[in-house]
This record gives sequence, structure tokens and C-alpha cells, in this order.
Amino acid sequence: MARNQDRPFSAVQTLDGKTILITGATSGFGASCARILVTLHPARLILAVRSIERGEQFATELRTAHPNIIVDVWILDMLDYHSVQALAQRCTTLPRLDIAILNAGINAFEPKYSKSTGHEEILQVNYLSTALLSILLLPLLKSSKPGRLTISGSAIGLHPKFPERKITPQLVKADDVVVNNVDPGFSAMTGFSKDVPAAAKIVIGVLSAVMGRTAEQGAWTYVDAAVVKGKESHGSFIVNWENYPFHALMYTEEGKKVMEQLWGETIADTGGYGVGQALDDLSHA
Repeated sequence: MARNQDRPFSAVQTLDGKTILITGATSGFGASCARILVTLHPARLILAVRSIERGEQFATELRTAHPNIIVDVWILDMLDYHSVQALAQRCTTLPRLDIAILNAGINAFEPKYSKSTGHEEILQVNYLSTALLSILLLPLLKSSKPGRLTISGSAIGLHPKFPERKITPQLVKADDVVVNNVDPGFSAMTGFSKDVPAAAKIVIGVLSAVMGRTAEQGAWTYVDAAVVKGKESHGSFIVNWENYPFHALMYTEEGKKVMEQLWGETIADTGGYGVGQALDDLSHA
């Protein structure tokens, strides 16, 4: 599979009246995605960021270029469940939420642990907090149906040894919220590799120059998944603009048992942060 195959950008519908949330929005794919989305004229764009100062600097750029669009900067620390829950609760004050793009992610060569949860940081940010935020946002997205939830991932999820099938598509129908997972591709322009050793950065830079995407090209994969793709993408993995099922293992009895165990462990770990109420809201909406 040619991971970073590019194609001409498709004509995209305008987003008049829509409210959009992007996490990890101050650099890399997230920032580039925000720059694209404001050209589609949404009513409101919310940048969920770890640094309010950096977020406001970026928001000023967007507001200056597009003064008719409301650009908000909200705090989000994906290493802390309380921060994730607080963001989701703040979203409930919105008249509507139409699109959520969960782009925040980290990478590291040395293990680090969240002071808040005790979990390894990559697991915390890239899976646990992302799963929690996804579940908490679903009722609001469903109330603005058809809502869109796009989660950044990696094509490694198509490999049998690394099943990463997301749990949220099972909670809602495509008519209510389209949930998909997209691999934006490889790029050295995202800050994702900022903490790797110097020698590795050199290798990454060379590979990026040869086969990588620019931040803008990667951002367009988010726009494609969150705006262009339809209900056919619900529960699928989007790689190089195409919808893929997850690895066949995930559709076997063994895979179902793995998913049930993962679901149980995820709910056990995040259950104290509003998950029960969100699931109840989904079942009664």
C-alpha cells in the first residue's frame, strides 16, 4: 500500500452554520486543517489546545484572515481525564456541535507516565483520553445529526499484530453520527517526532523528503474524512483517501472477544468521568 499517495483536492462543500472542534490544533496537521476549514466558512471553530497562549496566537491569525468566523481557544490536556471531561462539559453549552476532529497525539522513544493517571503517556493520549473524549462528545454530535467524528490514527491498525479498531462506531448509527478513523500519512512537519533522538530525526527528515506529505496534504485527509466522506465511511479506516475495513481478525470470534475485553477495560478506567451518563444519553436519544 502506497501510504502517502496524494490526489488532487476534491471540491468541498461549504460549512455554513456549522460548529467544529479540533484537538491538537496549534501545529502540524491540526493547524493546517484549521486553516483549510475556515476557508469553508463555518460559523464557529473551536481550537482545543494544551497551551492557551499558543492557541490564542494561532487564533489571532485565523480571526484576522476570516473576521466573520468565531474562533475560540479552549484548554485541553489529554494527559488528564479531568481536563478531557471539562472540555466535553463545556461543549454541552454550545447550541450545536457538528464536527469533531480528534487530532491530538504524541510519540516518544522513552517511556513517560502521566502524573494524573499513572498511565504511559502514549497510551493515555493516543487511546484512553481519545476514547473518553469520543464517547463524551457523541451525544452532542448525535443531537446535531448528522454529526461527524473523525479520529486520527495509523495504518498500523490494519496489521494483524496491532488491532486498533476504534470502539465508538458501535455506539451510534451512521444516520446519527459518522465515525471514522483516518491515517493522515507520514510527515516530519507535524512535531510528532520532536522528542526523538537527533539521529532518528535525520532519518525521519530524509524519509519525509522522499515519501512524506506536507502538513497541508495531511490536513486534507482530515477534511476528506470529516466533510467529504459519507455514511459509507462509518466504522472504517481511511488510508490514502480510500475506506478500508480493519484487519480480518477484528471480525472473528477471537477478535470480538479482544474488543469486548478492551471495551471493558476502557470503561473501567474512564468510567468515573461521565462515561455512564454519555452512554445513557446515547441510548435514550
